[in-house]
Amino acid sequence: MSPSIGSRSLLKTTAAQPMEMKGRPYRGWLHIDGEHLRTKRAPEKWIAIGIDSAIATLKSEARAR
Repeated sequence: MSPSIGSRSLLKTTAAQPMEMKGRPYRGWLHIDGEHLRTKRAPEKWIAIGIDSAIATLKSEARAR
């Protein structure tokens, strides 16, 4: 799954929101409000999602070369 497809899916199915900096969206990046990270497992879940996304991006870039 490409990171952008994964991001769109997470936006539809979780509390994730598009990441913005200086009022501009960062494509493929997500923001999770602290209220959704209060349990011990919640940050672990999002860290795993981030790692999986980074690996998918690296694999995609390697195939493109």
